[in-house]
Amino acid sequence: MEKKRLLYLDAAKGWGINMIVFGHITAIGNPIDKWFGAYKIAVFFFVSGYLIALNGSLKKYSPREYMIRHARNLMLPYIGYSLLIGLYRLGVDFYLGKSAAKTVYAVKQYLYAFVTLRGHSTMWFLPCLFLAQIFFLFAWRTPRWTRLALALLSVGSNLFFHSLLIRMEKGMPENLFLWTSYPILSLSRAIYGFTFVCAGYTLWQVMNRFSWPYLRFLLGAALSLFTFRASAFLGTTDVNNMFLGKKPVLMMICGVTGSLGLILILEFLEKWWRMDYLVWSGKNSMIIMATHGTFRFKNVQINGWKHVYRLAEKAGLRYYLESIGIQVHLMLLECGVVTLVNRYLPVLAGKGFKRAEDRK
Repeated sequence: MEKKRLLYLDAAKGWGINMIVFGHITAIGNPIDKWFGAYKIAVFFFVSGYLIALNGSLKKYSPREYMIRHARNLMLPYIGYSLLIGLYRLGVDFYLGKSAAKTVYAVKQYLYAFVTLRGHSTMWFLPCLFLAQIFFLFAWRTPRWTRLALALLSVGSNLFFHSLLIRMEKGMPENLFLWTSYPILSLSRAIYGFTFVCAGYTLWQVMNRFSWPYLRFLLGAALSLFTFRASAFLGTTDVNNMFLGKKPVLMMICGVTGSLGLILILEFLEKWWRMDYLVWSGKNSMIIMATHGTFRFKNVQINGWKHVYRLAEKAGLRYYLESIGIQVHLMLLECGVVTLVNRYLPVLAGKGFKRAEDRK
């Protein structure tokens, strides 16, 4: 039973990473992007909280063991990918003939982003998830009412940082904002993630009381429909920069409803659909997240498609189909990347330093 539950949770993460990749391909504001943007990041934190409740991992491990495990699974890949991406960027700058002054400035900015855990591009997600889970570890060890208060406080903190960063960006010189915003972003995004870890943990306990599959499915469908309709009011969202759209509270609600709705639907569909692609995407979501944009694979696929087919300029059926076509090519390329990482650099897949015969 537990194995099946983990299967649909992997599929939920797979749906999440495909939403993220699709959003990085599309460049036109449209209803699909808005719907995905409402919960494509939240679903990863939500699934994390769901798994913590399902597996009872906070009871299995001491705080020290828990932190070491998650540092191995998330922070070692963060260090490894950051090193590879940094070397790649240096090589590209050298190839393009950039001046030494520009290269030195870029290296300083890159190192500052790395040290402050702001991360380069999608690399922000790994330390963010790590910190969110550590925050939850310490919150979980407090009395129940304190936990509830911390969860509610995190919601208020999300609103505060959303507003603060907007004011900072408008009121500061661009360069000053760049350097001062990094540590604030790292902290605020971790608190944002903590909010959804709490939601996932709590709602697993609530949903575990309702075992009738059709009721769970209907609830999931209703929550997903609500998320789709409500997402139209959110406007542009960008969790990377802690911009939570026109209605931040509604976005956080959609993060919960969209994530839970997706999980309940996939749980029901698992009985008839193996979901091989989504499960594969979910299991390898860290690799896909870290590589699809940072190594310019996405840009190569988009520009290649434009060169061969010419990408539509207006949102519509053709644009969506072409964006899906680009994503198919990109994910095929990622199949090779995933195979290489899992076989030769398992530490970048969150598997730590293990002997080949110990890796499953």
